[in-house]
Amino acid sequence: MVIRGKMILISGGCGFIGSNLVRKLNLRNIFDIIIVNGYSLAPYAPKLKDKKFSHYWHKDNLFKNLKFFKNQINQIG
Repeated sequence: MVIRGKMILISGGCGFIGSNLVRKLNLRNIFDIIIVNGYSLAPYAPKLKDKKFSHYWHKDNLFKNLKFFKNQINQIG
C-alpha cells in the first residue's frame, strides 16, 4: 500500500472499525489522517484516545472542508 504524501479520510473514525484503522495506520507511522464523524466530541472519544490524526471534521462540515483539501485526499471506506 503506497500512501505516503497523501491524506487519508476515514468516515466513522470514532467507531470500532474506524478507530482500529487509525490505530493500524499509526503503527505504520501514518498520522496524516482526517477523521469524519457525527460525534461532536470525537477528539475526546475514548476510542480515539492515544491515536494520532491531523484533523477531525464533523460530518455536517465535510463538504465545506473538502474544498480546501480536494487534491490531497485518498479516501478509504
